[in-house]
Amino acid sequence: MGWNLHEQLPRQLDFFILLSSLSGVYGSVSQANYAAGNTYQDALARYRILQGEKAIAFNLGWMRTIGIIAEKEDYQKLREISANMNHVEEEKLLSLLEIYCDSRQPVPPPSRSQLLVGVVTPSDCQIKGIPPPGDMNRPLFSSFTQELDIGLRTDRGDEVDSATLFKAAETEEAKVQIVIQALATKLARSLSISTDDIDADKRLFEYGVDSLVAVELRNWIAKEFLADVAVFDIMGGATVAALCNLVTKRSKIEN
Repeated sequence: MGWNLHEQLPRQLDFFILLSSLSGVYGSVSQANYAAGNTYQDALARYRILQGEKAIAFNLGWMRTIGIIAEKEDYQKLREISANMNHVEEEKLLSLLEIYCDSRQPVPPPSRSQLLVGVVTPSDCQIKGIPPPGDMNRPLFSSFTQELDIGLRTDRGDEVDSATLFKAAETEEAKVQIVIQALATKLARSLSISTDDIDADKRLFEYGVDSLVAVELRNWIAKEFLADVAVFDIMGGATVAALCNLVTKRSKIEN
């Protein structure tokens, strides 16, 4: 006998609310199973709406005062470093629950089956004058990278990018140090760790750099330093310092 998921779920709820996570949208380093579980909840909310029932999935950022992140200081630091989602206050979540638990709420359209709470987009980073986290360079976020109205832009003041510093450096050693600092920042963001935890003498694979991260790093190096390096150069056992030396030698940025 077949099993009908729809028949097994309660039908009398005013609103079927699922507490999902933004990890299902952004992905989660080394936690693909967790991200997949959240996308299942998102799909389930949409499915119930298509059946004419009230449902919504809250894709939450990290809760500042509730749950494992609130209980573990290290987890909070990792979330702050990755910077791809904002914290959510308990009062905000309770207010959302109060709104959607109201029996007067109509069945939402399928396009409103998810509510992203605490989301950060490339445009948000643009307003603050900071580069977006690496995972926001994916095609999924391309529609959020359009420049905002001039009145909303933030002056970045004296902030200088790595390519400019590299070009101005007078010695090869200075150039290498600039690349090391830039790569450490990039790795820290991609792997959700602190920049201080990046040791230039360690091999890249020791930081969990896999083929996907290697491709991202290769593309970033080509864009930032005009240097052509292969994925094998990154995955072949090179240390952070060795890769940065290679980038410096191959860079086409001229003084």
